[in-house]
Amino acid sequence: MLILGVALVQVETYSASIETGNIEVKTESEENQRSFFTGLCCVLLASVTSGFAGVYLEKRVKRAQTSFWGNNIHLYLSGSILALVGTFVKERKAISENGFFFGYDFVIWIMILIATLDGLCISMILKYAGTITKGFATSFAIVLSSIVSVYWFGVMPSLKFVSGSVIVVVAVTTYGL
Repeated sequence: MLILGVALVQVETYSASIETGNIEVKTESEENQRSFFTGLCCVLLASVTSGFAGVYLEKRVKRAQTSFWGNNIHLYLSGSILALVGTFVKERKAISENGFFFGYDFVIWIMILIATLDGLCISMILKYAGTITKGFATSFAIVLSSIVSVYWFGVMPSLKFVSGSVIVVVAVTTYGL
């Protein structure tokens, strides 16, 4: 139910974005280069690896020998070091010319704060609830953000969008029972 609901909401949000001009529509030659099979394989691979990562992370958080916050610091430092290495490999020239924080403004700092708080929330969900609950919370957040974007861009929701949203809410509620 959850997969079906999120798929309906996302299909509707993508179509509405194309109609309002928020997503650049590809030309015919670019469309021919896309492959449905390749896209499907990528989505399946991402789902499987995300599932394994979620289970590993939940096991690590729940059975850690260190404290909850110590474990978080270790995980976030590892991720930050990998991100910094990737940034310096890819953007070495721009960083050496302009500095690391070039272009950072108030909005970027707010996004960094939100991402940090999001990571802490996910850690707490994994510690006290579990990976499946995190999946339901993420799906519910997708629906909520789609509803906000529909109203933000002034697009009227279609039957697909509404039915997808209802399915997600029913799936989340059913799981909670």
